[in-house]
Amino acid sequence: KGKDMINEAGGVKRVTETGVVRNMSGKMLGFFVASGTPTVKLWDNASAGSGTVLMNTMQTVAATWYAFPASYANGVYATVSGAGDISFIVS
Repeated sequence: KGKDMINEAGGVKRVTETGVVRNMSGKMLGFFVASGTPTVKLWDNASAGSGTVLMNTMQTVAATWYAFPASYANGVYATVSGAGDISFIVS
């Protein structure tokens, strides 16, 4: 039973501007936009907006959960344009 359970939990990293979400390999469940309508682009990189694109630029809406179950090799860097409060769930 236990080994077949899906783990849908992770650490929370809150961002309000462009920057590092996680600086090592791991997995992402998704992100919640609490406020604002920022555009978001995600990179598989621990330090800058370059390298492999995990998710191209998308417009978000406040009070919305975006499921994004993905693995990344190097880390996650988020390019955020516009005002917003985003919580990424990563492990």
